[in-house]
Amino acid sequence: MRTYRIPDIKGVVDVALPKDKQTEESAKKVAADIASLVESLFRIWGTTDVEHKSEEKIRGWLAKKSGSEPTKATVNMLYRWFKQFRRLTLLERKTRGRNSKKDADPEKLSDERAMYEPTKAFVSFISECVKAHTKAGDQAKRLILPFDKTDTCPVDSEHDWRVDVALRCDSSKQGNYYNPIAEYPAVSNLDGLDMRPDLENTLAYIELKYSQKELDNAYAQLCRYSQELYMAQHDRRFIWGMVICGSIAQACVFGPNCAVSSPTMDFASIPGRKQLVQLFTYMSFCRKRDLGYDPTISYDNALRCLKIKACSTNGIDETFYSREVIHCAQRMFGRHTRCFKATSIKPLPPQNDKSGTESYEPMDCDTIIKDAWVEATENAMEDSRDEVELIRTITVGLDGVDT
Repeated sequence: MRTYRIPDIKGVVDVALPKDKQTEESAKKVAADIASLVESLFRIWGTTDVEHKSEEKIRGWLAKKSGSEPTKATVNMLYRWFKQFRRLTLLERKTRGRNSKKDADPEKLSDERAMYEPTKAFVSFISECVKAHTKAGDQAKRLILPFDKTDTCPVDSEHDWRVDVALRCDSSKQGNYYNPIAEYPAVSNLDGLDMRPDLENTLAYIELKYSQKELDNAYAQLCRYSQELYMAQHDRRFIWGMVICGSIAQACVFGPNCAVSSPTMDFASIPGRKQLVQLFTYMSFCRKRDLGYDPTISYDNALRCLKIKACSTNGIDETFYSREVIHCAQRMFGRHTRCFKATSIKPLPPQNDKSGTESYEPMDCDTIIKDAWVEATENAMEDSRDEVELIRTITVGLDGVDT
């Protein structure tokens, strides 16, 4: 992993920044408002009657942003989330020995496992604040939320790897939210409260370590776990990830030829918290492709098949349909290749028999679609390795030959 990772790239967070001006301005405004709320709560901490003052601050903020009085339960929930993720700031930048007097602080996290709930709380806090803004007219496209289960193996994984925290997009059909990720039939119940992550609906993983000394190990594990997402999600171009070691966090984007990671964002500093708020807020507003998804490949839930926009032999974009994956992406870096059996004829929706079992009309597939990512070393228009052009040349050459 160390060979492929390029550290301290300042523009990583901005990969998720919306690309159209109006949405970009909305995302920046919402992020600034949420960061302002977070810092006001930190200023209250340490004064007298902290809980009452904090909940009043949260209540006033939510009422102003959403245009309606929040419920007591919502206000209390946000306060509890803040109280939880504040504990991440107590992890020192250079972890002391376990016998340090500071380890006696009851608020201080004791080990890696104790970091799971505070990390989930941070993501959930931002999500609820984005939700309040959306009610006020700043239309987020989705909410970024943690899966309920932590330190667990995804339900559809072929390995026994245990991921620390997995992120998903909101699956609620209510309000103005939609989930562009969970277009595949869900393996788990995304609307449930007690759920494990599944590969098809996971946006990204967060790998946690108690000490900054374990940063390289955290990235190695994050890379290994994220590789499985490429295999399961056939519309994935790149993958987001995050490592949190002690009080510091780094965001990472895994591309086909390298991984770029952000400079350190420290939960214990105002600039660090601001950047972390920006990242998760931008992810709520950006395009699907900015989360790493290929806009030319999607899953049609009604037809139970992949829809693929590809260039046909006559050079015109055409929609193809596929239910059979011949080959999936099986590595993190290098030449990613996916192959699909497909047809340009739109299939019929599945039918249910008396027992409720779905049945499909067979597809008459006459096309092979190859989605290959090759690092270009020549001009794309003159690249001698253009497989599409090579196949066309062979087809013309075999025209009329009895095979």
